[in-house]
Amino acid sequence: MRALAPRSSTVLVEVLAQGDSKTKFLQSSYHGSVEEEREPGVTILKVGFYAVTSVVPVTLQILNDTDKFALDSNGVFTTKVKLDYETQTNYFVGISISDGTSIDEATVLVRVKDVNDNPPRFSQESYDIAVSENLPGGSSIFTLEVTDVDEVTAVDQPVDGLNSTAQVNITVLDYNDNTPQFIDLLDPIIVPEGEYSGSTPREVLRILATDSDIGANAEVTISISSSSKLFRFREDGTLLVVGPLDRETRDVYELVIVASDNGTPQRQNITTIRLSVTDMNDNTPVFSASIYSKSILVKDAEVGDVLLTLLATDKDIGNNSLITYSFSAGNFTYLSLNNKTGVVTIASDLADVTEDTALDFTVMAQDHGLPPLNSTARGLVSLMTVSLSEGVAFESPSYNFSVAENQPEGAAVGVVKASPGSSLYDISYVLMTHTDLFTIDPQGALLTKETLDKESQDWYILEVKAVDTRIPPTSAVALVRVEVENVNEAPKFIDGIYQAKIFSIAPYKYPVVQVKATDPDSGDSEHLQYSISEPSSYFDVDPSTGQVYVVSAVGLAGQTTTLTMKATDPLGLQATAMVQVDVQGSASSDVVVISLNRATNVVEKNIPEMEESLGRALGWTVSVIRVSSSNKGEAESRTLRNNIKTFVSIIATDVDKVIPAEGMKKKLQSESATVKAELEKVFGAGLEYDVQDDPVEASDNQAIVIALGVLLGLSMLGLLLMGTDTIVKFIRTKRNAEDSDRESFAFDNQRNVEVLTGIPADTTVRLVVHLFPEHIKFLELDYTPGDTTATVRTKMELDADALKQTAGLLYYSIMCVNLGKLNNTRRLTITDLNDNSPIFEQKEYSKTISETFLLNTEVLRVKAVDADVTSENNRVSYSILPPVSLNFDVRNDGGVMLIKRLNYNTAKNYNITIKAEDNGGLSNTATVLIEVTDFDNMNPYFDQTLYKAFIQEEQTGAFSTILPDAIKAQDADTGINMTVVYSIIAVTPSKYMNHFDINENSGVISVVTGLDREEIGEVTISIKAAQEDDSFKTANAVVTLTIEDANDNPPVFDKSSYHATLLENSPTDTVVFRVKVTDLDESRQ
Repeated sequence: MRALAPRSSTVLVEVLAQGDSKTKFLQSSYHGSVEEEREPGVTILKVGFYAVTSVVPVTLQILNDTDKFALDSNGVFTTKVKLDYETQTNYFVGISISDGTSIDEATVLVRVKDVNDNPPRFSQESYDIAVSENLPGGSSIFTLEVTDVDEVTAVDQPVDGLNSTAQVNITVLDYNDNTPQFIDLLDPIIVPEGEYSGSTPREVLRILATDSDIGANAEVTISISSSSKLFRFREDGTLLVVGPLDRETRDVYELVIVASDNGTPQRQNITTIRLSVTDMNDNTPVFSASIYSKSILVKDAEVGDVLLTLLATDKDIGNNSLITYSFSAGNFTYLSLNNKTGVVTIASDLADVTEDTALDFTVMAQDHGLPPLNSTARGLVSLMTVSLSEGVAFESPSYNFSVAENQPEGAAVGVVKASPGSSLYDISYVLMTHTDLFTIDPQGALLTKETLDKESQDWYILEVKAVDTRIPPTSAVALVRVEVENVNEAPKFIDGIYQAKIFSIAPYKYPVVQVKATDPDSGDSEHLQYSISEPSSYFDVDPSTGQVYVVSAVGLAGQTTTLTMKATDPLGLQATAMVQVDVQGSASSDVVVISLNRATNVVEKNIPEMEESLGRALGWTVSVIRVSSSNKGEAESRTLRNNIKTFVSIIATDVDKVIPAEGMKKKLQSESATVKAELEKVFGAGLEYDVQDDPVEASDNQAIVIALGVLLGLSMLGLLLMGTDTIVKFIRTKRNAEDSDRESFAFDNQRNVEVLTGIPADTTVRLVVHLFPEHIKFLELDYTPGDTTATVRTKMELDADALKQTAGLLYYSIMCVNLGKLNNTRRLTITDLNDNSPIFEQKEYSKTISETFLLNTEVLRVKAVDADVTSENNRVSYSILPPVSLNFDVRNDGGVMLIKRLNYNTAKNYNITIKAEDNGGLSNTATVLIEVTDFDNMNPYFDQTLYKAFIQEEQTGAFSTILPDAIKAQDADTGINMTVVYSIIAVTPSKYMNHFDINENSGVISVVTGLDREEIGEVTISIKAAQEDDSFKTANAVVTLTIEDANDNPPVFDKSSYHATLLENSPTDTVVFRVKVTDLDESRQ
């Protein structure tokens, strides 16, 4: 045990003054110290105190930490236990003194002094530290933590100091400073071709790589640098094939592989491996053609003649690609086959062949692989005894058939027939057009597939191709025209009932209503004839247009008449419809004539608008009865507006009541501004109109019979004038009892028309217009007031043609003026003379048609018009003037018809003169020019079907030699049809397709990429010639190209260096070693 240093204490004595009467400590606080770990009972200090009397005892006490300290009655403060510095260094102990009457307290501060009784302590008994191998010198590795519970004092060299120890384990860590290294890579790596997949992979080999690092830094993974569908690595580095390998497609693969460690940072090594795909016998030999054919003439054939050269190729290499040819089936009599070259020759004399014979056989090409693979092709040699001419031909280049419409499916149309030109071949037929409606059977019979409707389509042009069994096949095309014949069906009216409303004064030919019927039969609607079932003296109908018009409606005033209309087709089938005509009563005095300064044709085009505008201005319903033109004897000019005047006859009704003319005139005058404004809306600004003095006025005298507004004149024996007993007698006779109110005269250009007699002295007569103002210009009245006789006569030559609108009838009225006005209407029939020749609408007609234009079909239609009025004089007939073409005819309706088939090669155009002649012998001519175009009905053909060509290897451009002559195809047609376009359709082997080009116009074949004879010795090129205007018409030929060798390869030793050992005493001519030299060029090894 260590010796303890001497210790001392100090007692503070305070001298109290007399008079102090209170027991107390001499100090309020005391200080003392004691070393740690001293045995109990060590005196720390003595506290001083004052007692009032020694008689009364005092009590000293420790107030806290009583378990550690003690205070006796003398004030000695001692320890009761060992104190530990490391546990507590200071104690504040409260003490008290009491004498029973007073008490005092004080504090004792005890400082525990440290004694070096605790050794230092490490935070751990041992330490494990890891450092990287690449840590630089002087680097801090780790900081040790040491503690000492004793108070630490720094000294230079501690004496008798305490100590402790700890173990430090330092581990040096590996740094990833080494790159993986590949081990022993093969070049190339061999892998056989095959069908591999992810589920059935092929193991190639295991590729190893090492890494000098340790742990994860030394763990190496092998992978492919880029994604591959064919290859991948297993985790152990085994290379797998996971996709199909085809050597013929690709025989070498170069893969970039990566060896990667798992260190940080990761290190990689990259290298390239080469995989060589070895051949397997997985390709069958392929013939250059599926069929090889040849036709020979027996008399020209000799033993040894080459007939066919078979060519088969195998994409494999080595023995797998070596091919042997043989006959495998069929008839190959007379033939021999070279099993190496594939050349078929004549093996024996053909003298016993007396008829066309086909040698049809099968040849086989078999490779030398294990197991061997083979394929077959067909061979056909035609032994011809008479001629080699070949080709399909129809019995006729075109056919015309007909079939009735509405026939059920399968109806027979007709039969086409083609011949192959030899009994060795068969024919098949193919329908090229309208296959949805027609079909053709193996015998060439055309049948319908659906019900045909002439009204939908009346003609079909079909193309039928005949193909023979030649190799290659030949074909021909025939044109078939099918006419759908009509099955007559009855016409039908568009409406069953037609309704119309007219006035009883409506003029002759005034339109009532137009009925319309249609004929389901194609084109027959325009040939329908219209008629009225029961002939009517009031109405008639235009037989061609169906326009119902007025003859005379005077006797029907206030009645509704029903007409039964009939439409009849050319074959007599009929349809009927009803026409109901409401005839409103009216008189001539109800008609008002106004004149407009507008051209007649302009007014006629705007009649509906004019009726509406007048109706708005007058407040009535206005109907236009007549539109005519007249200049009252002056020359009419349609170019000078001031001279133009058109007369419009109108009538007005209010509800169903006819407005008298006088009432309408008054309103026209009172509403003049409104009427003009309304008419200007129709005819434009500057319109002028006048209300004409109507010479036609009515009488209330029921004894006078008057017919106004009709085209038939009044026929009567006498006319009673109102207010007088004088009768004006007209020297005319009635035609029959029914025509008591009509009068008609026949007149052949005589000067006097009629003579009026018995005119009273107080009566004046005037020649006035009746509905047709232009008619009055032909007549004049020879009369002087007071005369008893008046003569109507012509003042200009009468022309029935000028009165065509009124069917050659001239109308006028005689007005008798006395106490009133009274009119008598006349109708003068002008007898037509044949004084007009027919006039063609065109002096020259032209049409372009194909040589296949259908027989008995209209090419074009000419038309000539005769200005005469009557059908006897204006009926025109047509004929062709010499020289008459045998190919064409003309019908009486002007239709120029084709009656004989055209041939472009015989005649390309026709110039025809057509005469139009009327019944009186007057005629005119026109020229018809018809141009014929060629029709393409012939296929092109090559001069030869097999050509042999030669070119030196690596040479580009045209072939050096072509046998037997230059490639050429032609077409028997003319014009554009002669032009053919050449193209290459196949090259065998196919991989050389892009090595060739052909001039589409000349057929010259060129090599665009040179060929290597050491790679390929012969190429077969299939070419096609097609018509420029019809790509379906083609011909084929084959060109066999031989690549001739060029000395373009140097000799090659089998090794780049040779090593040999020779004894020094070896005799002369001793063989030291052998070298092998090869040359890829032909016959140069």
